[in-house]
Amino acid sequence: MSFVQPILNAIAGSLAGEIAKKYGLLEGDATSLQTKKSTIEMILANLDEKKRQDENFKEWHNRLVYATLEADNVLDAILTEELLQKLSIEKGFIDALGHYVSAAPGLIYTKLDVQRVLNQLNDVLNDKLVAMLPQSQDPKIGEKSSNETDSTVDLSTIHGRFSDVTTLVNQKILNKHIGRRDTGDVRVFAIWGMGGVGKTTLAQQINKHNSVVDYFDKRVWVDVSRNFNLTTIIKTIIEKIDMERKCTLERLDALMTHLEDLLIRKEFKKFLIILDDVWVDEPSVLMKWNRLRMILNKKSEESIVLLTTRNKSTIDMMDIHPELRLNVECLSVDDGRSLFKKFAYPHEMEEKDKRKLEPMANEIADRCKGLPIALTTLGSSMKTKTTPGAWQTVLESKIWDMPEREGFLPSLMISFDNLSKHLKLCFAFCCFLPYGHKMYEDTLIELWIVNELIPPRGKVDLYKLGKEAYMSLVQRSLFQREGDKGSWSMHDLMHDLARHVMGHFYLDVGPKKMEITQNEPIHLSSSCVEFLSKDKDVEKLRSLRSLFIFNDNREKVKFEQITDIVHLRVLYVEQVPAMKTLPESIFKLKHLRYLNLRRSNIDSLPDSIMYLQNLQVLILAWCLNLLKLPDGLRYMRKLQYLDTEGCYKLEYMPVGMKQLAGLRRLPYFVVGKEKGARLEELGDLNINGSLTLGRLYNVKDSAEAKSAKLSAKTNLTSLTLDYCHNNDREPQRLAEHDETVLEGMEPNSDRLEELVERYNGRISPNLISSILNHFQMYDREPPRLAEHDEKVLEGMEPNSDRLEKLKLASYNGKIAPKWMVNLTNLVTIRFYDCQNCLLPPLGRLPNLENLHITRMHTKVFHDDDLKVTGSLLFPRLQKMSIWDCWLRSFPSNFPELETLSIYGCHSLTSLCCNVPKLKKLSIRYCESFKSLPRGRYSLKELTDLDIWGDCPLKRECENKAGDEYSKISHAKVRITGGGNIISL
Repeated sequence: MSFVQPILNAIAGSLAGEIAKKYGLLEGDATSLQTKKSTIEMILANLDEKKRQDENFKEWHNRLVYATLEADNVLDAILTEELLQKLSIEKGFIDALGHYVSAAPGLIYTKLDVQRVLNQLNDVLNDKLVAMLPQSQDPKIGEKSSNETDSTVDLSTIHGRFSDVTTLVNQKILNKHIGRRDTGDVRVFAIWGMGGVGKTTLAQQINKHNSVVDYFDKRVWVDVSRNFNLTTIIKTIIEKIDMERKCTLERLDALMTHLEDLLIRKEFKKFLIILDDVWVDEPSVLMKWNRLRMILNKKSEESIVLLTTRNKSTIDMMDIHPELRLNVECLSVDDGRSLFKKFAYPHEMEEKDKRKLEPMANEIADRCKGLPIALTTLGSSMKTKTTPGAWQTVLESKIWDMPEREGFLPSLMISFDNLSKHLKLCFAFCCFLPYGHKMYEDTLIELWIVNELIPPRGKVDLYKLGKEAYMSLVQRSLFQREGDKGSWSMHDLMHDLARHVMGHFYLDVGPKKMEITQNEPIHLSSSCVEFLSKDKDVEKLRSLRSLFIFNDNREKVKFEQITDIVHLRVLYVEQVPAMKTLPESIFKLKHLRYLNLRRSNIDSLPDSIMYLQNLQVLILAWCLNLLKLPDGLRYMRKLQYLDTEGCYKLEYMPVGMKQLAGLRRLPYFVVGKEKGARLEELGDLNINGSLTLGRLYNVKDSAEAKSAKLSAKTNLTSLTLDYCHNNDREPQRLAEHDETVLEGMEPNSDRLEELVERYNGRISPNLISSILNHFQMYDREPPRLAEHDEKVLEGMEPNSDRLEKLKLASYNGKIAPKWMVNLTNLVTIRFYDCQNCLLPPLGRLPNLENLHITRMHTKVFHDDDLKVTGSLLFPRLQKMSIWDCWLRSFPSNFPELETLSIYGCHSLTSLCCNVPKLKKLSIRYCESFKSLPRGRYSLKELTDLDIWGDCPLKRECENKAGDEYSKISHAKVRITGGGNIISL
């Protein structure tokens, strides 16, 4: 495996174009390079692990890498110069551009420079060592296509050693008398064992066990990993306990105080906090743990902390009680073989074929030595091999003879070796991810694309091909998917494998290793920002292509020094505080393809950013202070992805967006009023994925709405049409809170609108009646006629081919658009603050699974949905929430509904509908609610009922008596209100 292959492709492509003519290169130069490139690809693809470790080969490979990088840098600089010259002519100024050119070192190259780097590369390719390396490329026989998908095994069904989790839970976790110390400290249960042995899987099973779910009021999972970052840990615990709002505190002392207050005043008695992958290996880390434990002791009596760790020394240093220690060992031979076969045999494989493979399957499983991660990963990779010969080849691999050592397990290396060429490159690139860190799959795919790791396939969209690569690695258990929000992570042993494969071309800089001792790494990842402390450090990074700064401590980043690393292709920096904009010197990064500034405090970007003519991806998501984008954005013609999601202070998009013909992803577009781009600029852009159109109240008329040509955008999967000032919105708050605060305030009448504008109470306090008329005079957006919104919305009909999600927000019209009922592929639909709108009949949308309606003060359901009976309506609806709506009745039948949340519907008295599969029901602040379905509409599948605030149903449940309580007596009932949480 070598990452020079895609770079060689780029060089060969450059030599076949205008550069050859301009610099007088011979046609044979390109042809010769192409031939040698093919030879090198075959050699690198067929080298075994033993040969890769040969010192002569490593020395030659190093020369190949750096010669390739230098040639690519020179050719890319020449192509960039041509782009800048075109920009100069288009903008009509030479002097300003000349200033930028002269400030960028090494921008102009001569024919001699080009010939020099090509000769240097040819010398390496012609080395005598090449002739000695294996060049035959045997096809892999008996393998299915790597693009085929197979359903992954649910790890929760794999018990093995943990078959009696219930006994463990009852005897250790829930028994508050086991491991209790006289000091009254919170109990700590430790699961320890070698990496990949299944500690996290066991912790997950404990966390999801029914008895644990019922017993603990709060369960919190924290991924700790090797850096015991106390600030991040406490912040995560706070946000999991207080789920109503995001924690914005940054200072550790403030976070500790806030957590302590939460534990004292929050309405719960017992918590389970799981700290996964803890490393306490020195006194300074032990001090951090002790500070955390002192806070957790505030609710220690029936609570417990569960941690997983590789090292027994960690639990010794933490002084874990002997009765609360569990050493997880490797699987037995039989369990190991069973687990391996569960992953290795395709579901459709016949028994006679399994019997042929049985002896080899047992031998391969035994070589994994009972390590679950090795068994599942290697098993997953074997699923693509369908003949005994392919299995025998794995058994005979020389990799098994390699010694085990830190960061290298032969069984995992076999799994890697079975990957196709481009999947090897994609996996190894992920060495940059910190231990325990999660990342969105979209982010990873974009990084692969800009690094040219995804080989093209005809006219198929590269993002789609990247998604296929991602899913292939997930299905082989090399990646772990995290929840349903599109994020992923890697097991620590997979990190070690990726870093082993990448070797010294990758450098990790952290608090314990801040000095750059390694010459010329290609990829660098850092969890601290002080690593660029000297000029010589920048010199050591002259070959650096990718720089990742995971700024968890929100320190100030030294961008001026970063811009001196002029050959960067990827710059990934999240959470940049105390900086309003990037330095003007950002233009020096002329090779940059990818720039990620997610969740930074910048309010603008410098005009010089337009000189990044190679930039393809610009991530500004959740830069909450960003006010404007540079006017020169339209000149960045290679831009394919501009992410401004969550940038709600943006007042408009710059004029000329339509010139970005290659733009494929644009999550958020805000319509300006007097300045900025109009909707028509979206007309000819082929936007993929999700799109939010904000401030639609600035759209003039139906004609402008139609100019966006949403009906022609066949690749849209999610669409949000928002008429409101997103920046003025605030998170949902309990009505109880607003009532208490407002009742105790005597406002000055001159500023009543500021007080009342965001009032969220259920019952108006006494003073509210005197200010209602005043309140009605103020509105957040300019007053609009309902007719205006209706015409605009009717003109924004989307293409229905692939649209799965639709949200309509702050719509002032009374009539829903006709096209809404034609969106037959919709899976999710949301209505937010459409107070006067009469919804269309949604019950006949055949694929609708999620329906969410908030702040609607007209009839929620259409008459057609209310009148029709039987199972014809809402055939697939699984989840529904209705908040702060005028709701008096439901349609008669929801055959597949599993989760229902009702909030602030004051007129609702009963739930009289058929919900045979309802499992979770939440009723909040519905003071008139008193009855549940009865008879054939019974709630026999109900497992959880939450009641917040006072209502007749609540009082009956508290008494545990009456007809209504009898309907739900089998479920877990949780009542919140009056300062207490009661679980029945």
